[in-house]
Amino acid sequence: MLKPVENRRYWFVLVVQSFLFFVAPFTREYPSLLLVFIFGLLGVFGTVIHTIWKARLPRLLAICTAAVALATGVMAFPDMRFEEPVISYLMACCVAYAAFILIAIVSIGADVLFRESVTLDCIWGSISVYMFLGMFFAFLFGFLVFLAPEAFDHTTRAGSPGRLRLNDLLYFSYSTLTTTGYGDIAPSHPFARTLANFESIVGTLDIAVMISRLVSLHVAEKDMAKP
Repeated sequence: MLKPVENRRYWFVLVVQSFLFFVAPFTREYPSLLLVFIFGLLGVFGTVIHTIWKARLPRLLAICTAAVALATGVMAFPDMRFEEPVISYLMACCVAYAAFILIAIVSIGADVLFRESVTLDCIWGSISVYMFLGMFFAFLFGFLVFLAPEAFDHTTRAGSPGRLRLNDLLYFSYSTLTTTGYGDIAPSHPFARTLANFESIVGTLDIAVMISRLVSLHVAEKDMAKP
């Protein structure tokens, strides 16, 4: 039987991630939801920093990258035309978000992998890491789109090429992570293809490693509990 949830409450991080996951698709048609999405990102900042608060270096790095992401996002938000200097702000924002999420992946992943017992908190943490992987690569793809606008082949419902937005990049990232690959967005730049392939590999390995670790811990606990 699983042990009860402990200190870290990874389930709350997962709730915020799920909220962003379902709000993101509507931000294009309903621009007002973009503010809701931004507040959701602030929730990710808060919950992640709270869960890793006792780890001094990850906490410091997370606060610094979150501050950079917020600052560059605020500078870009009032004038959302895709030209300089807004593009530079958005590129810096994507890098900062990706760095923050990478810190969260490493911190939460290490905590889950090195647990000595399986708890509900441990399971929430492993799911949260998987969700963060999709967000991490989405922001890397976003940086690449600003750096090379032709990096992806994408056609809108009207049949004309369109600029990829964050909700599109999240959709493509999670499709790649889960190896679904619907084909409506396709990487055309060599580095975009490499990054997409790497995400597929990482997603598969994450599931294999996390599940094997949790199962081995659970089996070890059952063996120890036998008289």
